[in-house]
Amino acid sequence: MNKISLKSITFVSAILITLLFYNQFNGLNVLIFESLIVLYFWLSNRISQNRLSVFSTIAFMSSSIFTIITYSDFVYVMNVIAFFLFIGVHLYVEAKSIVSSLGLALVNVFESQKIFFKSILNSKFHGVGKYTWKFRIFLLPLVIIVLFIVIYKNSNPIFDSIVSTINLYIAEWINILFEYIEFPLIITFIVGIIISNFILQQTKSISIIHYDEHSDTQLHRKKSGQKRPFNIIGLKNELRSTIFLFISLNILLLILNVLDIYFVWLNFEWGNETLKEFVHEGTYYLLFSILLSISLVLYFFRGNLNFFNKSKLLKVLCFVWLSQNALLTISVIIRNYWYVHYFSLAHKRIGLLIFLLLTLYGLYTVFIKVKERKSAFYLFKNNALAIFTVLLISSFINWDILIAKYNVAHIRKSYYHMKYMSDLSYATLPIVDLPVYELEQIELFQRDRYSFERTDISPEQYIQKIEMKKNNFKNEWEQKSWLSWNLSEYLTYSELIENKK
Repeated sequence: MNKISLKSITFVSAILITLLFYNQFNGLNVLIFESLIVLYFWLSNRISQNRLSVFSTIAFMSSSIFTIITYSDFVYVMNVIAFFLFIGVHLYVEAKSIVSSLGLALVNVFESQKIFFKSILNSKFHGVGKYTWKFRIFLLPLVIIVLFIVIYKNSNPIFDSIVSTINLYIAEWINILFEYIEFPLIITFIVGIIISNFILQQTKSISIIHYDEHSDTQLHRKKSGQKRPFNIIGLKNELRSTIFLFISLNILLLILNVLDIYFVWLNFEWGNETLKEFVHEGTYYLLFSILLSISLVLYFFRGNLNFFNKSKLLKVLCFVWLSQNALLTISVIIRNYWYVHYFSLAHKRIGLLIFLLLTLYGLYTVFIKVKERKSAFYLFKNNALAIFTVLLISSFINWDILIAKYNVAHIRKSYYHMKYMSDLSYATLPIVDLPVYELEQIELFQRDRYSFERTDISPEQYIQKIEMKKNNFKNEWEQKSWLSWNLSEYLTYSELIENKK
């Protein structure tokens, strides 16, 4: 494709983006535009049978479909990441890791703009660009002139009056300009140009490709130029100190795990406290210790110690250490369970669970790395893919609805935080729109069970917030066009109207 036709497609694409998104909310327009992107890549034979190409295409289209089904901030964030991954993969389909693909996409965001604007300046607009560039010599004099105008304005009342009159005259013309020029339209078109360049221009970072090509999942023995006896002595000393360290750490962690199993797993008793210290502070320290543990294993098994024939005991200690850390992770999951049991579901509690599941997978990959002598690139590659996949699938779930349903179903068992629940998305309105008598019963139950000082809104304030949100939502939905349609809000609106009848 030659440069002229590519520029033409860029402008057509920017116009299309403007038509789809100007003065619109996100909705069907996102799915339409992203489907056209995939269609363009398919028609231009850029989508291949390569595993990463197929995976990124499915991930991108799935996230695009779920933007109108789930319609949450989370799914839109993952959709943007999936979009970046899709573009990055098809810049270099032979990439071994999605980290490399995302890196290529990030570089392309900036490099593609340079290429486009250089091609514009070298075309029929070359003269405008040349004179604009020459105008830079007047910037410093203009700054100095403005500075002196400000000084003289503040030192002389008559001069101040003249300058103020001129300012009013200029302000009137600017207001007239704003009345006749749709600046939001221009901004939408410029953003459309930037996105179109990112999609259409193909710029590949040689350094990222070089790193990816020379990366290997298998660890290789590094031969030293030093004499063999000295190297063996060095490895033996390192082995002894590392064995001592891991024996000591295993004993410490064993004590901690035994205490957790007894007090957290089997004999947990709630003493009417908020559990913040039990979950928040304790969890942060435990998570830090798990990440530190993984770092220690990666450090000591970074080189030739993997190939030393007398390191079997160390490997056994390492496997015990990783297993104990997995046990510690399960203890944190149980802590989180007790928190949910007494204080209901919340976004952070769900996020913590997802993080802990990824941590368990991370510990498993470290185990494989030590067992099969894998490289750090192996960990990088597999964990990045796991994180992206888990977060992408997680974004397909409307967590606000799940939280609302669970918490309303457990109002006689768990704490119902009225302020938090009233701040959930519009999709939860039919669920959290509770009658007055129900809210009063909740208030009585919580006063009786939770004796600590609570900072929450009253049932009356809760009802006011929900009613206000219902009115705002109905007004917003009724003003949306078909381009902004999404399934989540459509079902919410239908249910609210049905309930009103």
